[in-house]
Amino acid sequence: MARRPELSRGRGRGRLFARAGGPRSVAAVALASTLFGCGGSLVRLAERGEWEAVDRRARAQKRTPTNKAARAWAQALVALGQIDEARAVLLRDFRTGAREPSLLALAKLEHQQGLLGVAAAHYVRALTIDLDLLAGDEDAAEICGLLMARAEAEAGLGEALAADTDMRRAALICPAQIDDAARTFMAELRPSAEAQARAQRAMASLDPAAGGTGGSSVVSEAALAEQLEIARKRSPRALAELAEAEGAALAPADVAMLLAAEFSGALGPGLVSPRQISAWIGERELAEIEAAIDALPDGVREYARLRVASARGGGEDDRQAWSVAAMRALEGEGSLERAKAWRVSAAIGNLSGAEFALTTSLRDTIPARVEADPGGESAGGAPASSDAQEAGSGALAGSPPPRSLAGHWSLRVPVERRSVDLLLTLARLLELRGEQAQALGLRLHVIAAGYEAGIAQIGPQAAAEVRRQLVMGNAWQALAIAEAVPGPLVDEVLPVVASLLALEGAAGDAVGIDAQAITEADRVAVRRALGDEWFAGWEPQLTNAMAGLDLRESGRCPRLGTWLDESAEAEAALREVGLDPARSRAALSEAFGAAAAPTTGAALAAALESDLALNCSGPVIVPLLFAGEHQVILSTLDERLTHAPELAGAQQQLHAELALAHGEQGRAEQLTLSAAGLAEDPRALWTRAVLAGKTYGAREYTLMALRGVLAHSEGLRDEDARRELLATRLRDVDSDAPLRAGGEGEGGSGAGSKGAAELRAQVSAYLREVPAQQRWSRRDRLLLEMAGEPRADARAWALLLEVLIDDAVRRSHPRSVAALERAALGASEEADPAVGTDGMGGMGSEGAIFAFLGDADALCELAPWARVDALDPQSIPILAGAMTACDPRGRSRAAAAMVALGRRDGELEALRARLLAGPLAVEADIDQLGVLRVTPAVPSEASILRLLAGLDL
Repeated sequence: MARRPELSRGRGRGRLFARAGGPRSVAAVALASTLFGCGGSLVRLAERGEWEAVDRRARAQKRTPTNKAARAWAQALVALGQIDEARAVLLRDFRTGAREPSLLALAKLEHQQGLLGVAAAHYVRALTIDLDLLAGDEDAAEICGLLMARAEAEAGLGEALAADTDMRRAALICPAQIDDAARTFMAELRPSAEAQARAQRAMASLDPAAGGTGGSSVVSEAALAEQLEIARKRSPRALAELAEAEGAALAPADVAMLLAAEFSGALGPGLVSPRQISAWIGERELAEIEAAIDALPDGVREYARLRVASARGGGEDDRQAWSVAAMRALEGEGSLERAKAWRVSAAIGNLSGAEFALTTSLRDTIPARVEADPGGESAGGAPASSDAQEAGSGALAGSPPPRSLAGHWSLRVPVERRSVDLLLTLARLLELRGEQAQALGLRLHVIAAGYEAGIAQIGPQAAAEVRRQLVMGNAWQALAIAEAVPGPLVDEVLPVVASLLALEGAAGDAVGIDAQAITEADRVAVRRALGDEWFAGWEPQLTNAMAGLDLRESGRCPRLGTWLDESAEAEAALREVGLDPARSRAALSEAFGAAAAPTTGAALAAALESDLALNCSGPVIVPLLFAGEHQVILSTLDERLTHAPELAGAQQQLHAELALAHGEQGRAEQLTLSAAGLAEDPRALWTRAVLAGKTYGAREYTLMALRGVLAHSEGLRDEDARRELLATRLRDVDSDAPLRAGGEGEGGSGAGSKGAAELRAQVSAYLREVPAQQRWSRRDRLLLEMAGEPRADARAWALLLEVLIDDAVRRSHPRSVAALERAALGASEEADPAVGTDGMGGMGSEGAIFAFLGDADALCELAPWARVDALDPQSIPILAGAMTACDPRGRSRAAAAMVALGRRDGELEALRARLLAGPLAVEADIDQLGVLRVTPAVPSEASILRLLAGLDL
């Protein structure tokens, strides 16, 4: 690789040192060299160094000075310290008179000020107009050095064609500077540059049939039906897991079968969430489901009806009768069969009855020999049966039980295949009534005994329990459970636990709460179960667990944390991609401190203009300028780059975002189209453009970018992009005057009614794109997304409800419709103040019970971050847990709520540092049961920046 030219500013105003020469004033010499040979008072005053007189006379003239006079005035302004105005004078002279010497003088002035990125862009523009412009110029060697340095930065950022072009320019201007190292660099660049050029000339189209979609929802429907059939033959649990992973509704017979399997305990501990049952049913009429349920045996049939009612509502008058019938069917059965009664009680919200039924049944399974004599004799003195001895072996062998469970009757329950789920459910019931230490002890005992007994399902269930604890913010309990599992689970979870503890501590600092106080309940549960000495063994490991582990993909650009890092390694990483370390660090620090301050705007502009490659600064600087409402600076930066059109793909996208941020949407569209044609990865560029369009509120630009993402996706499909296309159109209810003019609320006539009908047609078309089995899930995600967004006013909410909800949707999506209507009531001035969050899908008693007795995903559905104004500092563990173990959408919303809480109640320095360090999360690996994948809590640098800048995600 070619050695980068060593560019640095020297002593005194206007001094520059470069590899090819000694100290000299580039701007002064460049400007002064243009003054001789032309008369005029401004030129003569400049020759005498009377700078104030030059400035005073230039301002007094009726016509703006041009040509040599303009450059004389600019020289005076530089001497007087008015650099920005001098740049404006030179740019105006070039723009209005096409005077290349003024453009060259502007580039040299920017070079002198260390604004290397914009200086290089202006040099290239000048050379494109006239390659001989630098012939005989004393600064040619320094200019070539700058171009060669830019080429090296561009090559590191994947812009091989742009780098090759810059090296060729340098070779034409300064052939003597192309040494062996430079020639080697150019030779290494050429294959990549040629490949990029070929790709730009003939961009291959994507196959619509890629990924097995065949471009047809009918074909996809048949493929999904085949997968479901295979899972159906394996087991009920396999069918339930596939349905959840694919978002697929099931046939009525399958729904009945899964509800029967849940009643028997074949789907794992706890309860299936009402939302998942609703997803199984999909858009079918309840009469079809009820007909299939009627074929189930007595007791099972009534339980299934209870669960359907919990998912879809109704049956209030029959629930008591159903529960009695289900209980009666269990009379006379064995102990483990009678244990099903706990599900019946829980399904009607009777937690004390559920615990009593479960406890009674489990006690009845304790072998007589264990009740009477650990030596092996029963209460009657006879030896216990061989079956009882075999069943109890797992519970009796192994290490001593946890301290919190010492003497507890559950230790004598045989741990075998059918009792494992019941014991883990008992732990959840204990936890629900505040017995965390006993619940933890029971989990540890069951997991250890289950592994010793060779029970197959214990691994996946242990991993599920770890994730549940992480969702609730119980980092120490999650680590204790993971430790009890043989294998790599504890090593996988350790850095996530460290991340969660650090996140809780940083959030506590933000609101003035000691980190120890936030985690005290969690620590107490572990201390009572395992003792203080357990912490002594793990705390040193947690201290080092996060070292060097940051899983976020930042691409080729340095992460935000590197911008603020003052180490030599960080500065080298910034320089490698063309960033100025000092200016980048100062800009980000000031933006996080006072985004709207004038000095912040100037610092941000300097950081962007000093980015030699005009690449990595864009995604960081432009959103911060927009957040600080520095519109004049955005407009100025846009104008400066407008006169330097010779930019590579990522550079053009930076220019497009500058234009978009101050309202120049048409020009931004043209720049992005050009940038996508030059980009090495067009889909990544279009994805970046989508984020820019949403950030700056540019509807048409966003739609164009979303279509670009779809056009460059395999199979021409991208679920998130397609949903966002429709959501963007639905957001027109906020501002589209013709759409808001009519509609159902005003008689159902006129343009508004027609617009609402068109929106409904678009929703229908969106749903028809996927197999029939997945339409319920697709609509449900859309309803929840719209429920989580603010609307302009009550009229917008009314129109949105009219478009999205009809009687059929209300029946098949009761929870999502309820969430959407609650959101609408919250925005309406006529909202009933008595309307709370109880009811289906809310945080009332029934919804919380089902969530707590369900899995980690069910806990995430409680959505405690939905209303930041209702949160308090005690919510920190829940928010941190949601950031650590919920799905990506939930993690992002929890992070936004945590930042908003810190901004409202304190200051963000510690929390900001934690977010920049890259908090971690876990996800269940759907391909490997019992495996948790570690992933970034907030996946992208752009999301982290928007969180900290107060922009919408």
